[in-house]
Amino acid sequence: MKIKEENLSDFKMTAKNRLGPDHSVSFMFGSMVWCSMVMFFILFGLIKFGWSAFPSTFEKVVVFLEVVFYVLQIGLLFIFTKPKMFIKFQKALSILTLFYAFQLGTIGFVAVVIKGVFDYPNDPLTLTYVGLLIAGAVLAHILCTVSIFKQAEHGKFNGEDSSGFFFDKTIISTVLGSVIYVVVLLILLTVHLFGESSLDKIFFYFILSVILYAVAIGAAEFQLLAYCKYKFPSFNISWHDYDREKRKRLKKYDRNANKKKKKMS
Repeated sequence: MKIKEENLSDFKMTAKNRLGPDHSVSFMFGSMVWCSMVMFFILFGLIKFGWSAFPSTFEKVVVFLEVVFYVLQIGLLFIFTKPKMFIKFQKALSILTLFYAFQLGTIGFVAVVIKGVFDYPNDPLTLTYVGLLIAGAVLAHILCTVSIFKQAEHGKFNGEDSSGFFFDKTIISTVLGSVIYVVVLLILLTVHLFGESSLDKIFFYFILSVILYAVAIGAAEFQLLAYCKYKFPSFNISWHDYDREKRKRLKKYDRNANKKKKKMS
């Protein structure tokens, strides 16, 4: 791979701002909110009924893994809420955001494969459709990741030749293909579940698919970020620089707030 640091000026700004360590922690926190909503019902069923709430081996394995992942998410988020920690371990943080993105995109589907707690059908054909939705998202993520790395290799992220990530032909084709693929699968799923599930439950599959594919496509940037964090030292910020820039932002905020107060008075 022949990605040159001098061809990444625009992405370096993205890594510093929108994909910076503090914003990564905010993303982790947001992911935890969504994951906690699903895990509340899983843990409620587990505490109230025990493992009998999940009769099949498949359900038990899924629940066990999600509980482990959830505990891991809580522990990692607790560690990285401290500014000095997410600056000190910002390389590892760039990889952990991929884990949180995975959980954000997939945990909702736990609700539709566990019949005992959520009362969604989990017959073989339904699970097949759900599996195909997730497999399609994995493929979309791979295609977008390959595309963003190729863009970086060909200098598409420097100041002179900056063409947005989402305007790349491969990305556009992937998005359009994903939309068609998801629509077809959701139609097949709706026909299969018609009369067995209410419309609100069928609509929930649509919401989960939108979240899944949005994360799968958007997380390609996290892959490039992790690569750059480990490959190029300049993509990492020191505690001194972070603290200095944070103080500047706070002073600017205070000045703007004081100006507004004076205008109002």
